[in-house]
Order: sequence, then structure tokens, then C-alpha cells
Amino acid sequence: MGQNVASEGKQEGKGPCQVPIVEKKSTRPPQLTFSLHDLPHLPTTLSFGQSLCIGEELLICGGCNNNNCYSYNIPKQQYKWICSYPNETILSAHIVVSYEVNDLTMKGTTLLSFGGRMNRIPYHSLLMNYQSVWNDNLSVCSQQGGSVGAIVNEWRPLPGNMCIGKKEEHNLFGARAIVSGSKKKLLFITRHNDIDVLNLDTFDYLSNMKAYRLPLGFTVSHAPPYHCLVPSDENEFILIREDRSVLVSFNENTQEFTFHPLPLCSHLKSCYGYMCIKVNQYLFILGGRGLASTPNHCTKTIYVYSINERKWSLCDFSLPFMVTNCALVSSDHHSTVHIIGGVDHVHQPLSTHFMLQIKGEHTKKNIQMVVQHWWRKCRIKKIGWIKEFNSIVINFL
Repeated sequence: MGQNVASEGKQEGKGPCQVPIVEKKSTRPPQLTFSLHDLPHLPTTLSFGQSLCIGEELLICGGCNNNNCYSYNIPKQQYKWICSYPNETILSAHIVVSYEVNDLTMKGTTLLSFGGRMNRIPYHSLLMNYQSVWNDNLSVCSQQGGSVGAIVNEWRPLPGNMCIGKKEEHNLFGARAIVSGSKKKLLFITRHNDIDVLNLDTFDYLSNMKAYRLPLGFTVSHAPPYHCLVPSDENEFILIREDRSVLVSFNENTQEFTFHPLPLCSHLKSCYGYMCIKVNQYLFILGGRGLASTPNHCTKTIYVYSINERKWSLCDFSLPFMVTNCALVSSDHHSTVHIIGGVDHVHQPLSTHFMLQIKGEHTKKNIQMVVQHWWRKCRIKKIGWIKEFNSIVINFL
């Protein structure tokens, strides 16, 4: 379990992916430089995939009609098979998140996978204690009398076979989820026109928090439910859909939400299947497919939203390929975006893997904003700030 090699080495004839296949510096605000690299293809095609970054690994946890899970080693540019979902699990626009647990037997990273839709997609809620498959000393005690928590790299049911959303008959197809809270123990789920909040220690809904409605006039669409949910700060998220964008804030003490409207990206009014990711203080929306009037039209465009300036703009850099419903995950201090799998313009699943590096200009204003943010977050009171610290900050922009 977790030791088989599914795909190793770089693609034949490709060699190290140091030279970008496309590179361009934006000529209009925001001043960003983009470089796109072609990485070794996935061991299989993947659409509606789920991926997250753990250290120097990208974990790829299944996709539509694909129950296989892989680890991609970023420095080695190699894949390894981790495990498969149980045979009875049907994946279709599911959700995977990682979080920390207070259990001495869980020495790796805890993954939670869930999804389902009443009468259409069987519900599933599974946990995995992941330990790197690239560790030669990986030990597995599944057959040696170890506790369930000690079993690694294998999907296991939740305690008591609990299943998120099943009892409530929630439609989790295409839902989005983020782990947040002061102790990183709250799971926020956006689905249809509701926001749910679960306690990750018990998997119970917070009291009086079931089916908390989104603002009047804001409805996450029925089918297909394409929307974006990205973290902004602790207990603060940005929710984006074709008809509205909103900043969502949650007060843990009162268990209440507040909503603040944000500028709308007009491009999304005629598009679905797009992907969104946060890179530093920018949100990027990539790809997508036209609505009923142009159902087979895929786009290569990239739109960027400046969180600080609260402004959308069209990048003059576009992807050299068309894609929808791919997985996006950031690495390298959130300056690199991996574009994994997806669906092409003729509705065929892809096995492609690209790396998009995004760099911004290090202006005096950038540095001042980062310094001020770090100062507030760290609450530095007992020491001063010297100008040399500004040079250190540049390395993290």
C-alpha cells in the first residue's frame, strides 16, 4: 500500500523543465511576469480532480470516474501511486481538504474527502492519514494490530460511519470547502445557496448554524454549480460566481456571518467551468467554457483580481491551450500554480500537467504593505524594525 510506482521520471525527451514554453511580462496593471512550463503528464486522465500541496509534494486525490490517488514529487518531477478509493466510492466533483488532528497516533497529514448528491451520487466521507510515499522508512501497521488512526495512506470511514451531508440530503456536487477558524478546526462548505460550518473534531454542525443562507439574490447555481471559494484571512473568504462576488466573514463568538459585496468579473456572466486560485494578493481565474449560446467554446484567457485595489483586469497573457474543470494548486510560497488535468474543448479528459510561475514587481508600496501586514499579524511590540528587514521581505513577494 502506497509503495507502487505509477509513473516515474520525466517525460521522454523533455528533460528538466527549466525553460518555459511561454513567458511574458504584462504590459498593463498589475505588472506581473508569467512563465509556463510543461511538466510530465499524469499517469492517467483526470477531470474535476482534487489536489493539494503538502511540503514538496502535490497530492492528487481522484477525479470524475477516477478513484486513484497519486503523489507528485515537485523536485524530482515524478509520480507515485498512493492508493485508490474504495470500490463503492463514486467520485464526481468531490472535495478534499487537509487539516491537523489532536491524535498522537496520526503522525502525518490528515485528509478529508467527501461528496455526494441525493438519489444521484452516493455520499462518501473518508479520512486518510497520509505519510509521504517518498519516505523509504514509511511504516504501515494496518495488518499488525495497530489502531485505525495509525493506518496510513488508506481511505477509512469517519468514526461511526458518519457521512457529511447525507442525513441532511445536501447537494454536494461541485461544493467548495475551506478549513479555517482560530484553531483550524472549522470546515466551511458552500453549496447551492447555503453555507455550512462543521466542527472537524466531531464532524457535527455548529449549533444554530445549519443551512445558513447566503445573501438575498446570491444563489450558487443548481447545476452545474460552478463557483469559487478562496481564503482571504482567518475566518474570511471570497466567494465568486457569475452573477456576484462577495467577501464572507465569520465571527466565532457570535457564530454569525457578514457579507460585503465585491466588484463583479463581467467575463463570468457567459462562462462556467472556470478555475480560481489565490496567489499572494491576487486572485486568478483561468479557462472555462461558454454557456448555452456558445457551449463548445473554451477560453484561454486569464482574469486577475487585485485584493488590495479591489479591481478586476484582463491579463495580456493567456494560456496556449483551452481547458475547463482542471485542478489548480499553488506551491513555492504561493508563487507557482500547477494546472492539473481538466477537460478540453471537445469534452475529453486530459492528462496534462503545467506549471505557471507568477512574479510581481517589488515596488516600495508592495514592501510597505507586506511589512504592515506582518506587523499586525505577529503583533511585534518588544522589538523594533530595521530597514534591512525590508530586503528580507522582498524574497517572499
